[in-house]
Order: sequence, then structure tokens, then C-alpha cells
Amino acid sequence: MIEFFNVKTGERIKLENPHLIAAYINSGDTHVNSGQGQDFGWRLSPTDVARINKLKGDSSKLEEVARHLGKPVGDIRQTDFVKYVSYLDDLDQRVKTSVEGETPAYQAQYEAELKALESSKPAPVAEPAAETTKTAETTKAAETTKAAETTKAAELPVAPLESSKPAPVAKK
Repeated sequence: MIEFFNVKTGERIKLENPHLIAAYINSGDTHVNSGQGQDFGWRLSPTDVARINKLKGDSSKLEEVARHLGKPVGDIRQTDFVKYVSYLDDLDQRVKTSVEGETPAYQAQYEAELKALESSKPAPVAEPAAETTKTAETTKAAETTKAAETTKAAELPVAPLESSKPAPVAKK
């Protein structure tokens, strides 16, 4: 989770969605058009800036960021550090929620339903419907009906087209 601070209003906001994070970064002083009146005052929070600067200053952490992102160290930009800090926050949050003895609100219900389904006997398999066997007579009757329908369609009169000439084009 990345926190932003607005230097114009004093507002703080925490974001997780990468698209929103990018939008807030682009509405601050790091955007290319910030000098043209498009700086709306959003900055990374001081704590996130300090964390990013600490990452930048430690060569082993810099290599860890590059390895995580699959980029060479020289290609890492500010947004990459923001992504990595957000990733670290997500890891910390997962560790906090997975402490032994603490389970999510519906975890017990989920496990009970799963146990009930696994311990229950399998449902009986429905027997297939009685198969009808085609005899030579039913097959011959079907072929005769199809042939008769085809013959009737071939005997229908075909109406001629009204005109085979192209329509006249109006001149202006």
C-alpha cells in the first residue's frame, strides 16, 4: 500500500491499485507536464520516500529490487521502487493476517463445508435412458421422407428477377 500526501490541501490517501498509484504519481511534481499547470500537489508520503531512498542507497537491496522486477539495475526507475515498496507492504500484510490462531471470518465455515463434501458418499450415478435401436425399416423410412421433401423443394417454381439491368443513376 502506497500513501500519498497532497502538499496543497494536506490530504493523505493510501492506495493499493497500481493504476491509481500511477495516476497519483502523474498528478504530482514528477509528471512531465507538471510545469504546465498539471501539478495537483500529490507526492509520495514522507515515509515511502524515505523507504525508497533507503533502497536506492543499499546496493544489495538495489540488486534485490532488480531481481524481483527482472530488470538490470541501471533500468530501475522511481516507479519500479514504488512497485517494490508496495510489494513489500503486501507481504507484510499477508504475514500479519496469517498469524497462527487467527483465521479469517469465514475460514471455519469454508473448512466445515469442504470436510462435509469430502466425507459424504458420492452421489449415485443416474442410469442412462433406454437406448432405441434403429432398425432397417426406420432408417429406410427416414431416408424416404427426406428424399420426398427434397423433391418437393426442387419442383417449386422460381420467380424471375424483375430486371437484370443495373438501376439508372440520377444525373445532377
